[in-house]
Amino acid sequence: MKNCNILRKFSAILAMLVVTTVLFPLKACTKEVMLEEPTTGVITMTTQATEVSFSVAGDKDITVDWGDGKKCNVSDASYEEGYFTFSHVYSDAIAYNVVVTGNVTELYCANIELTALDVSKISTLSHLYCGRNQLTVLDVSKNTVLTKLWVYQNRLTALDVSKNAELERLDLNYNQIKSLDVSKNTALTILSIVGNQFTASALNELFRTLPDYSKSDYGGVIYLTERHPLAVGNPGNSDCDRNIARDRGWGFMSLR
Repeated sequence: MKNCNILRKFSAILAMLVVTTVLFPLKACTKEVMLEEPTTGVITMTTQATEVSFSVAGDKDITVDWGDGKKCNVSDASYEEGYFTFSHVYSDAIAYNVVVTGNVTELYCANIELTALDVSKISTLSHLYCGRNQLTVLDVSKNTVLTKLWVYQNRLTALDVSKNAELERLDLNYNQIKSLDVSKNTALTILSIVGNQFTASALNELFRTLPDYSKSDYGGVIYLTERHPLAVGNPGNSDCDRNIARDRGWGFMSLR
């Protein structure tokens, strides 16, 4: 009988050890595999236009708050070749904040009288096309996967692209920019800066920051002038040293 009691006690202790050994690792594993909540991007555009139309590519959960009490989602947009186009008409001509929510990868918002564009709260943006607006500043420091940026015909006096290491194309035509550093843009192959305020020394400094393709099978292209009798160029177009760029594997072309 005594042996039987000892056996029962040993069996009970063994069972507790087995349960403890199983439960604790499971709890630890559960803690390790916990995933963070997925983030959703937000873009804010301030427009003075009475009729607004823009296109986006990205997830199908994209929504738009037009700022006048009206909201919509992709079911209200037209769809063609991977892009959702949203359109809206305002009842009066005042400034409205248009808020786009969702993981947008491409945004095409040209010529809609934007006075402000906030893309600092979205990390998925790879293409941004915001030409022909009234932007005076643009912060793209959070858009680290940006590969193409068109911001021509705005009112920018400066642009920091030091955080955009994947940038391949940059179009800054017809702004008021006086200097530019592309030393961090090692993937850049097309740069267009027609009609800005670069002096000869500023252009030479820019050329020195270009990616060096001198030992590559391919090179980069700079658009510095345009083929037009009334073309507006940079002040330093004629006096800059283009050989600085050529020695780094870059060629010059004119806008047609």
